[in-house]
Amino acid sequence: MVFEKLGCIRVFILILFLSVTPSFAQERHVLLVTSPATEGQLPALSEGTDSRLSGSDSTVLVTGLLSMPDFSVTDTNSLVVTGESGEAIPLILDRSSFYSEFGDEEINSLRIAFVIDTAGMECGTFALAWGDGVSGNNTVVDTMSFYRGSLDRYKVFSWEKPPVEESSATYNATVDVIVDDKADTYYLWYLAPLAVIFGLLIFRRFSAK
Repeated sequence: MVFEKLGCIRVFILILFLSVTPSFAQERHVLLVTSPATEGQLPALSEGTDSRLSGSDSTVLVTGLLSMPDFSVTDTNSLVVTGESGEAIPLILDRSSFYSEFGDEEINSLRIAFVIDTAGMECGTFALAWGDGVSGNNTVVDTMSFYRGSLDRYKVFSWEKPPVEESSATYNATVDVIVDDKADTYYLWYLAPLAVIFGLLIFRRFSAK
């Protein structure tokens, strides 16, 4: 349990480091939190077992749909997933799931998957980075298949925004108010021309009589 918590802490430290490092300013980051897959969370299952997984139970396949509001890539290698070791994990991208909001080269949503050793699943949390400064080594397949015989070795993920330090998101401002104790005197000077005009009008009226 202690080692599991330490692994999760390493993932959080990694995502925080990427978020505040200037060279990664043009990159986006989210956390991928995994959980056991159910049949309803996956595309239609085929019969048989998944050949992408080893014959033993030492590996699992993690999959999910990337559809964050600010997600956008033009290069399929412009996204990387890292675990607690900090090393990039090769991704499988499902071409049939690619979605472009404006019908151009930008991909705004897609399904990804990756195979990982069960030892790397102690934390169950991974870091996803995407953007122009990211360079991965991913494989694109026409259609991603899933198999009923391997359902117990599938994981799905949900995404969460990384924690942000309060100091980096909070801005304080001070307003200096200068009080002029001579404001009343200035106000009387503004009334002086009006008083002169008013006096001249009265004088003219009485003079006319």
